[in-house]
Amino acid sequence: MLKFIYLIALIILSSCHQETFDLIEEEPEAKQSNSFSFVDIEYTVNRASYTKDIIKELYPITITNNTGITQTYIFNPQKNISEKSTFSSRDTRAFSFVNDQQKIKVPITMSNDSVFTYDSGTRWTYSENTSKLEPNVNAQNVITIEPNQKMTLIANFSLREIVTGYRLHLKGNEFGEEVYINGEWGGVSFLDYNIDCTVEPI
Repeated sequence: MLKFIYLIALIILSSCHQETFDLIEEEPEAKQSNSFSFVDIEYTVNRASYTKDIIKELYPITITNNTGITQTYIFNPQKNISEKSTFSSRDTRAFSFVNDQQKIKVPITMSNDSVFTYDSGTRWTYSENTSKLEPNVNAQNVITIEPNQKMTLIANFSLREIVTGYRLHLKGNEFGEEVYINGEWGGVSFLDYNIDCTVEPI
């Protein structure tokens, strides 16, 4: 009888000190793709945004015809002018996620209410390095110079500089996750050109 009472006491005592455990299901780690595809890019006006037009005047070129016959001279001033594009971002993923050959549209006009017009989207790559291209315009002129004359040519180019914000949308190739990257873009685009010509006798 004493053994039975002792056994009951042990059971009661052990039940009072029984520990309980809550099972917590761990969330699986979010998987990240090794490569990403470009989806879209949006440009937005922010406090740092601005646009301004620039007139760039090239150095005068003087051509002299000391001969007795008419001469021609090919004047191609656009080789001295560059359009530019630069992307920047504080997001450390910005330029490691995107193929450096990915072509991106960029603004050619901007209004204060975030209305943009864009280029063809085939000229510029998404790069943190400043890219430069010759303007996509034929400004080449064939100049005729009469005998015993001196001609001075001055080319003026109208350019537009724009700085504004952007939001880049990417999608993971392996797992389909959506990634958004914010940053700043700055660029210079060609608007128009004019060539002034003066002729003097030698």
